Amino acid sequence: MLYRPTLAVLLLSTATAAMAQEAVPASPIGVRVFRPAKLELLTPGIIMSTVIDQMNRPQGPIPEETNVSLQFAKAFKDATREKLRLSDIPTQEEPSTRRRNSHQSLPCTLEMFADYQSVQYLPLKWSTYQYGLKVRARMVGDDGRASWEHKCYIKPFKEDPRFQLTKDAFDSEGSALRRVISAAAEHCAHEIADKL
Repeated sequence: MLYRPTLAVLLLSTATAAMAQEAVPASPIGVRVFRPAKLELLTPGIIMSTVIDQMNRPQGPIPEETNVSLQFAKAFKDATREKLRLSDIPTQEEPSTRRRNSHQSLPCTLEMFADYQSVQYLPLKWSTYQYGLKVRARMVGDDGRASWEHKCYIKPFKEDPRFQLTKDAFDSEGSALRRVISAAAEHCAHEIADKL
């Protein structure tokens, strides 16, 4: 007697095969992190006078280069662990130029940028400095085009105590400023992750 599978058996075997396919983890999404824009410093003295600048300029050094892009990428990976399967975050940023889309996008990758960062005085509090940051994350699809892109902007002129330092809080090692930069990167990573 020739065995013929019933429709129920066929449906069950198809469903089992589909579940087995889902059980095999997909390849993780590649991540590219681009070098952030240089950190800009704006003091009252740039606009007013040298005397005012000396009175209100941060006491510690302001580095031009920061690794805020990498911090943003690491925090974003942690924040999206349930939504995205990302590969390891690179240990160094890729070079970027002034032109926004000057690099070649790779299919099926997540690209991370820090397009702007600054430390500038608050107009009504010349000795208080606000860190400003503009970052974005975008997914590049199979066709090499962005399938989605989200941004976060911490405005440098809008008062937010989480991202502030007084001129006396800047220290010679830059640890206080690094804490503020890390807090900003973490904040933006969660803000963008919530948009997915």
